[in-house]
Amino acid sequence: MSQNQRMLTLIELLRRGRERILRGWTQHAPARTEKGTMCGASDPAAVAWCTTGAAWYADDSVPDCVNDPCQRLYLNALAELRRAIAEVSPDEDYGGHLGCWNDVGHRTQADALRLYDVAIERVAAAA
Repeated sequence: MSQNQRMLTLIELLRRGRERILRGWTQHAPARTEKGTMCGASDPAAVAWCTTGAAWYADDSVPDCVNDPCQRLYLNALAELRRAIAEVSPDEDYGGHLGCWNDVGHRTQADALRLYDVAIERVAAAA
């Protein structure tokens, strides 16, 4: 890692993921292009992301988040998002599966943003 690069913090990763969701949100795919075609979360043509895809590619300084510290950070972000499900959707049981939560028919972009907000608030409170 160069001097100009540094590891993102968990809260920064969650905030960047939220920014992606704010720009565009999708279901049943990690990400989608402007034409609605399914693509990978790191695809430069992506304009919308699912809750998981947004976290995965929140650290766009590391292509596809392949290094070990980045993977640990990503897994921690997913854990925080899974914990936030209980607050955002207390009457729904997805067994902690973020993809199922994201893809349920009545889910909205606002719900996904709220999920990120709750996760960010929890991490900030614990800091």
